[in-house]
Amino acid sequence: MEAAAWHDIRKGDPNHGVAGAKEAKKILERTDFPAEKIPVVVDAIAQHVGLYRPPEATPLEPLEAAVLWDADKLSKLGAQALAASMGMDTMVGLNLDQRRRTILEFTQGVLARTVESMNTLPARELAETRYREMAIFLEAWEREEELERRDS
Repeated sequence: MEAAAWHDIRKGDPNHGVAGAKEAKKILERTDFPAEKIPVVVDAIAQHVGLYRPPEATPLEPLEAAVLWDADKLSKLGAQALAASMGMDTMVGLNLDQRRRTILEFTQGVLARTVESMNTLPARELAETRYREMAIFLEAWEREEELERRDS
């Protein structure tokens, strides 16, 4: 799955999964990467897009696609993801309360579905843990804001 690290090579392109898959295929074909494994890597990259899948969706196949999807989404959950979100362009110009509310809405509205969309049990368990940690942090942040408002 090391070769799937190319999954975001075309991140800025529309339909970056398919564009990235095509680019990764070109790159891998010029290396000593086993030719018989290239289609699996290309397929996994093409399938990795989206922050969640429909609740009735079955796990992605082949397993390589499921694992890449899960790994990509795990990077959007947890303390490090919260820290990274504070520096995003969408946060520019927002005060702390607005930032907290924006992150909370995204966490509850999108990332909760991301957790439910995990393909593998180990990824689901880790996603649930990271999501709980995010919720705990966001609750503490809100309590601090309430105390500051009350004390001012």
